Amino acid sequence: MDHKKYGMDTMDHKKYGMYTMDHKKSSETLDRTLRDLRKNDQLLEGSLLLLAGDFRQTLLVIQNSTPADELNACLKTSPLWKFVKRFTLESNMRVRLFRNETTQNVAHILQQICEGTFPTDSNGEISFTAEFCTQVKTVQELINKIYPSISENYKTHDWLCEKAILAPKNDVVHELNSRNQEIIPGPVT
Repeated sequence: MDHKKYGMDTMDHKKYGMYTMDHKKSSETLDRTLRDLRKNDQLLEGSLLLLAGDFRQTLLVIQNSTPADELNACLKTSPLWKFVKRFTLESNMRVRLFRNETTQNVAHILQQICEGTFPTDSNGEISFTAEFCTQVKTVQELINKIYPSISENYKTHDWLCEKAILAPKNDVVHELNSRNQEIIPGPVT
C-alpha cells in the first residue's frame, strides 16, 4: 500500500472518537499497521492518538456475547491501555454551550445515573418524570412523537437530520425503519 497516497506519511497525530464502542483489536491493529507502514517500531509509530469517549456512556456490543466478553474486548484490557494518559473534562461542555436550566438538570440527572446515586424503585429501576423525557406506550406513538408529519417532511434533509430513535438491537431498528417507510408515499429507494 502506498501510505503517502493516503497522507499517512505526514501524520503526527490522529483523532479517534467513540473508541469506547470499538473492539480493542481495532486499536491494536491500528498500532501494528502504523508501525509497519512507517517502518517504526514505536507505539503508534511515535504519533499522538487522541481518544474521545466515555466508558460510562456507550460500551462495545458483541453479538451473542456475555457481559464479560464485552468488557474483555474493550481497550482497557489491551496491552496498549498502560500507555493511555487520561484527561477528564472539568465541566460539561454541552451545559456550557446551551447555558439553560433544562440542559443543566438533564446533565445532573445523567451524572447521578452514571454514579449510581439516582433514586430507584424497589426493583432497582429508574423512573423518569415528564419533565425529563416524553413517555409513550406504543411503537407507533413513539414514531409519531419523533417524526410528526413525516409524510410531508421526509424530503427535508435538515428536518430528518434532527431526529433519531436509538434502539439496542438491529431488529428493532429495522422494524422502526420499516414502519417509517410505510408512511412515506411512493417507492422507497
